[in-house]
Amino acid sequence: MPLVVYHGESGWTAAKSMRELLGAPKAIAESQLDFRYSLLDLSQLANEEIVGSPVLQCTLRLLKYSRNEQLIGLLGELLRSIASSIPEDYLPEWLQAIGVYVMSVNKSIDSQEYKQTLKSILPVQYEPGSLADRLLNQGREEGRKEGRQEGRQEGLQEGRQEGILAGKIQTLQELLGEPISTDIELERLDIEALTVRLAELQQRLRLRKG
Repeated sequence: MPLVVYHGESGWTAAKSMRELLGAPKAIAESQLDFRYSLLDLSQLANEEIVGSPVLQCTLRLLKYSRNEQLIGLLGELLRSIASSIPEDYLPEWLQAIGVYVMSVNKSIDSQEYKQTLKSILPVQYEPGSLADRLLNQGREEGRKEGRQEGRQEGLQEGRQEGILAGKIQTLQELLGEPISTDIELERLDIEALTVRLAELQQRLRLRKG
């Protein structure tokens, strides 16, 4: 049974059956095969209409608001609900997956924002070297980069932006299953080069999802 779960910012507009897609004359339409799929358009659902288990509700709401600025205010509530519904042994993996997804699609949430949200609601310990650990420690790495700018305000701003871009690049590389660039490799690139590389990774991610 085919099912499409749509979580774009605007409503679904594509055809939902072969008959709609072909637009055959009425006289012969009844004689044609009509493959149809079910559609769950999250953009048209109010929160109270999203039902099911707590994990399912949180997952669908996360998808619904994934590209929306409102996700910043909802993220803590969603993570808290998931943490209370997922067995403790599996929770770090869920937090890693959510962190990768959120930072890949939402322009308003970076590693620092995600780190602060986790710290405010979850007393979770992470294994060194894990993606979640890198997300939580990226803020400190950004701070070290900023310190190299000899206190100049312009340098501090550039260092912060480079750190954010580098962290997102590494996150998308892991999500795509590609070799992860080292901090040293990324430090050699300026903001323009980092921005270009990030855009390329985001495009590959969109093509893979499509």
